[in-house]
Amino acid sequence: MKGSPVKQVQDLFHQSGINCIGTSKHIAKECIRENLNQEGKSATWHELGKRMGIHSFKTADAYRDVWIAVHRDAKANFGVKDIENLKGEHVQHYLEGKINEGISHSTFMQYASACEKLEQTLNLYSEKNNTENVYRFSNEIQNARKDAHQILERFDKSRAYENPTSLVNSVKGEINKIAAHIQHEGGARINETFKFKEENLKGLTEHLVKGEVGKIYITNTKGGKERDIFVTPKTYQRLENYIKEHNEFKLDKSSYYESLKDAAKETNQDYNASHGLRWNFAKEELNQFIENGKTYDESLILVSYEMGHVRGDITEHYLK
Repeated sequence: MKGSPVKQVQDLFHQSGINCIGTSKHIAKECIRENLNQEGKSATWHELGKRMGIHSFKTADAYRDVWIAVHRDAKANFGVKDIENLKGEHVQHYLEGKINEGISHSTFMQYASACEKLEQTLNLYSEKNNTENVYRFSNEIQNARKDAHQILERFDKSRAYENPTSLVNSVKGEINKIAAHIQHEGGARINETFKFKEENLKGLTEHLVKGEVGKIYITNTKGGKERDIFVTPKTYQRLENYIKEHNEFKLDKSSYYESLKDAAKETNQDYNASHGLRWNFAKEELNQFIENGKTYDESLILVSYEMGHVRGDITEHYLK
């Protein structure tokens, strides 16, 4: 397919046969149940869902939003321009990214269901257009679901690591270790840590409470609000050296997640994804400001700014 992710998703929706808006959902279920019985399969809700079309405008809008986001993520991180070239690893990468954003468990499950429907829709499109493509995302979606069950169901508690320093030091691979240090020291989100070039490096400067730090200018922020993040001179130098040698710093998120999981296991800590390091940053940074004479409210505002939050109450969520 050609065109933007939005256009490709619209074409997929209308040309695959998944669009059943205006037809009876009840009749469709009965037909699917009959087909499953003939095939000797149990008519579970999961099996019904895998074969059902989309019967409401609200569901269609919600699913298409997720499909567009999946395609955009695959395009940005894997260079997938054609939605027909999506693979399970791309879908898992998107879902793992949502886990790391700290979305609610129920929201994650909605995204996972939309990804399952995307698999069905792509297979329907392939059958109608004789492309011979076969799409199987189930294993990768299930892998992401397992992580979500472990991580997001605990979201009412703190997700900070008990010993973030030992975790970061145990991460394997230079690029992964640099990313972990940047998240812990600078409070960056995973998508803000994904890619750096020479123009992102702004040299050494003085921080209000940390003393000398390395300043990294980021633009790919949530909400589009550009800001600076501050890391230790040592981490800054490692990043600078890496960029000089490789022309850019580009993180493989899947490899990074796996390295964090291994590091958590090695250091006997619960795995709280990369976002857990952002929780550690919030707590540590707030304490530093308070220890240097700032009030709690003043410190909260300063930490919120460094984390890219527009409201202090969002930052307080990280201080549980």
